[in-house]
Amino acid sequence: STLKHFPGHGETPENSHLVVPVVDMAQAAWAEKDKIPFQDGVDAGADIVMFGQLTYSSVDSQPATLSPAWHQILGQMGFNGLTITDDMIMLQESGDPAYSDPVKNAVASLNAGSDLLLYVNDHGGGASNVDINALVSGIVAAVQSGQIPESSIDQKLAKVLAYREKAGAF
Repeated sequence: STLKHFPGHGETPENSHLVVPVVDMAQAAWAEKDKIPFQDGVDAGADIVMFGQLTYSSVDSQPATLSPAWHQILGQMGFNGLTITDDMIMLQESGDPAYSDPVKNAVASLNAGSDLLLYVNDHGGGASNVDINALVSGIVAAVQSGQIPESSIDQKLAKVLAYREKAGAF
């Protein structure tokens, strides 16, 4: 199963397909309320957690998909499965120029702790598409320059392959 959209969309009425919602809630208040279903899912053995494209400003100024702090919090909750982003194109379409570069977003998300990056090209509504070849080339360049440790990519690949074997994909 996949838990989503960590750390939770319940505190905002905004549509993260249009903007990056900002939630002004203390981490302690989040822990008392919104953490509970995620913790229950982690404790039940969920294999995957999808991070949401929203910001909890008391924890990090970055959206959860780009936030090392939120990835660390999930690890502290005992989760050691796969992490995946929500559609990364949503960041580009938010209108915030800070998220206009798909390679920069991908590198930030991988460095934050995401194992898998989700891109939904051609999902209608005039949505932007991402040139996957350029994206992959940009990530490769980030690894070659040391911006992303090669060992991190190796660890992510090992987790994905282990999950695929567990799920019977081989």
